[in-house]
Amino acid sequence: LHRRHAAPLPPPPPAPPPFPEKLLARGAPQEIANVLWALAVLGLVDSPIPALADTSAVAVRLAKVGAPQAMSNALWAMAKLGCRAGALAEAVDEEAFAARLVRDGKSQEIANVVWAVATMGSEAKKLAGAVGGRKVAEKLARDGKPQEIANVMWAMATMGHDAEALAGLIGTDAVAERISRKGKPQEIANTLWALATLKHDARVFVGWVDRKEVVERVVRDGTPQARANTLWAMGKLKCECPNLVRAMVEGAADFVEEATVQEMANMAYALADLGYFERAFFEEVAKNAGRIASHGSEQAVANTLWAFAVAEFVARHEDAVRILWSHATAGSARGFSRIEWSILELTRLFAKSEDVELFVAASEQATLLHEGARNLEQHGDNKFEQTITEELSRIGYHGFCTKVSPFESGEGGQLLQIDVAWADQKVALELDGPYRFVTAPRGPVRNPRRDGPSKAKARLLISRGWKLCSVSYLVAAQMETKSEEVRRRFWKKKLGRLGVYPTRHANV
Repeated sequence: LHRRHAAPLPPPPPAPPPFPEKLLARGAPQEIANVLWALAVLGLVDSPIPALADTSAVAVRLAKVGAPQAMSNALWAMAKLGCRAGALAEAVDEEAFAARLVRDGKSQEIANVVWAVATMGSEAKKLAGAVGGRKVAEKLARDGKPQEIANVMWAMATMGHDAEALAGLIGTDAVAERISRKGKPQEIANTLWALATLKHDARVFVGWVDRKEVVERVVRDGTPQARANTLWAMGKLKCECPNLVRAMVEGAADFVEEATVQEMANMAYALADLGYFERAFFEEVAKNAGRIASHGSEQAVANTLWAFAVAEFVARHEDAVRILWSHATAGSARGFSRIEWSILELTRLFAKSEDVELFVAASEQATLLHEGARNLEQHGDNKFEQTITEELSRIGYHGFCTKVSPFESGEGGQLLQIDVAWADQKVALELDGPYRFVTAPRGPVRNPRRDGPSKAKARLLISRGWKLCSVSYLVAAQMETKSEEVRRRFWKKKLGRLGVYPTRHANV
């Protein structure tokens, strides 16, 4: 018998590469982007694909070969999935890709790219420089939806780029009206936040946002964050917003209850900063003093205390203030920054005008408050003050000093210093620059209203026996056009009411 031998079986074919590796090695840029987009939409944060896609090889291929839409979708998905800046973010921060995105990208694609990069924590200076140019600004102003404009502004502010061209176009009636009328509350809030963060002139946009129909939509449909950010931005921009404030006060009970501790603190701070000392709103905040003390950050606690003090509600809500003050000054003091200790010291000083003493028991906290009193925030330069003091001397006024503390024994340090003072007569001359005023959103600045801190300082000076007069930068500018004799009469009348007179006439 012949034994038959079976022919050996051929070796099995090699196993195909797993889908992720196959996709990333052979897939077209748009296919890779589509898969990432789908993962983000479905919320599949545990998928290994995003990490495998964020390599130099894939990123370079997407940036060089893919259309702007592919990179836009891929980056948007990576940001939505919570990824940090990596190879993809580096690839878009190259001049070649940035130029192609600006030239060929649609408004949404541009917005998605910069939003994603900012969300992932990258500065992307080359990308921001290209997107911040006039060409993109005009494209967004012409074709962009409110969401796209808001996302670009938010991203540029987050990355630290001034976005001057786009901010200027948002300051036109056409674009401002479109965003305020068609934008969602969060988009309006994000645009305002960015303009405020970058310190742009946003008065035209504020004028549209503070219209009754827009305010109604913001407070009715907006999230607590959107409401808080809108009000915070108004405070940062130092713009009048009576309709927004009125709506926030009318719904104060619900708005405060729905807000996080930080949002509550931001709203109280903004109202006080703008000089809207709204009793109903602060009463609701006072009811939540325990929640702020228990769950608030050091910044939230300090800012809330400052707001009560500036708005002259320390005595009215003394129990709430003492809850917050005890929390701030008891135990470890290491959590508060130097600026926050300055805010706490300002709170303590302003409280004196209401005959409320806020004490600290621990020496460490007392030392930090004392150091905070030396943390002076400078606004602008001293040219205004120098011009006025030189004129006073020339006209014949003597015996005055600048930067005088209204307190005895060095209390208060550099905080709340009087601009020009005749200390022996307790006469204070405050020179109010632009930063001390809240301006109307429309028309030329003629009669701006003094802000909350300026009112609080004046109240404190008067409570300590000082006689006070103020001269604004607008009045000073008008007087520059007058003759020497007219200016001399102006000062004689202004200061003569307080018992201060020149000792000799000017030589004219």
